[in-house]
Amino acid sequence: MSLESGESSEGKEPTEPIERITVAAIKYRGDTFMGHLHSDAWNLMNEKYPGAIMTEKNSEFGFMTSAGRFVSREEALKIADKAEQLKHGPRNPDSILLQEDLKEGSNK
Repeated sequence: MSLESGESSEGKEPTEPIERITVAAIKYRGDTFMGHLHSDAWNLMNEKYPGAIMTEKNSEFGFMTSAGRFVSREEALKIADKAEQLKHGPRNPDSILLQEDLKEGSNK
């Protein structure tokens, strides 16, 4: 019970931190490669899989979140918008997130 207000905090759910976009990522053949930019993740992928040929079936460009989840560019845009990480206002909800859409330093 708070002495200041006389209100009890019992029964209140703890507030969970807002999920944020942390890094660009590429999934390829079940492996996830991360980097500041997708090109950084691509370079790491090429070290493990030289000459890799990416298809819609074996790869996906996306982002990692502060919750440790890999998400598509579409979902990443929604997360970044909710976390106020975008340089500009909300975009078309059918759009995808690009690394350059994120505010500088917002992924820390």
